[in-house]
Amino acid sequence: MKKRILSKEIRFWVSFVTSIGIPEEEMLWQEYGGISTYLNGQLRLLIRDIIAGKVSLANFNIPDAVEFGELLNSPHLDQELCSQLSHLLYGADERKKIFSEEENS
Repeated sequence: MKKRILSKEIRFWVSFVTSIGIPEEEMLWQEYGGISTYLNGQLRLLIRDIIAGKVSLANFNIPDAVEFGELLNSPHLDQELCSQLSHLLYGADERKKIFSEEENS
């Protein structure tokens, strides 16, 4: 089973959001309203895959976490999903259960 590499996906998502503008600039998100729906769907899939053990944190570093955090802070995204994802990635107990020991260091 091939694992998704979170650090590579974060770069894509941040690039994707950046290419249409800053999420806080309401006008751009109104023009591209499907973007937030798409990203919410991708967050749901990511959560499902993390729980199923299909995601790797290989090469996931602090700059990645900062970029991803900025993306997740968009008021246009489902904040319940963002909260659940943050808990899976950064909550110590969940992280130990889901990710391998080398990915947790």
